[in-house]
Amino acid sequence: MHIIAGSLKGRALNAPRDDSTRPTSGKVRGALFNILAHGSFGPLPGEDTRVLDCFCGSGALGLEALSRGAAYALFLDSRADALAVAKSNALKLGAAARCGFELRDLSQKQNWRGAAFNLIFLDPPYREARVPRTLACLEEGGFIAPGAVAVAETARDEDLPPLPGWKLESRRAWGGTAAFFLRREAS
Repeated sequence: MHIIAGSLKGRALNAPRDDSTRPTSGKVRGALFNILAHGSFGPLPGEDTRVLDCFCGSGALGLEALSRGAAYALFLDSRADALAVAKSNALKLGAAARCGFELRDLSQKQNWRGAAFNLIFLDPPYREARVPRTLACLEEGGFIAPGAVAVAETARDEDLPPLPGWKLESRRAWGGTAAFFLRREAS
């Protein structure tokens, strides 16, 4: 596993030692970022992009965003071992100064006092329907900026219900993975 493009292109990433984390494949990561950069979203990430990497695992999505010009990334996971891998990858890449790492239960309301995030990645365990609840908790806690873009990964055969306040812009699939591209509507 490695960074696909940007200032850190080609740099290797560590993966968790066990199979409890499912890192986003390089093929899917590349496709996600091409859609963000060249679709109706962007270009994203840009120099004002603040990234929230939920269920971060290895941190590959947030680190890829930093490599491509994002200003800051906050990595959230409920598992200390996964968060440790993300942090070790950021240190290894020399990107830790533009990162934050927090152990959080994303099924509960979260409180955030910092600047809101405009690019959110959600890559929860498949088939557990965590995306709607996580977005609602993050929204309530002040994490999400107006007009933010969220990319939610699911299994290919999963669907997302309509999410209040979010507009589905696109759904794409590769192999066994699907990605939903959502935009936060103005309130």
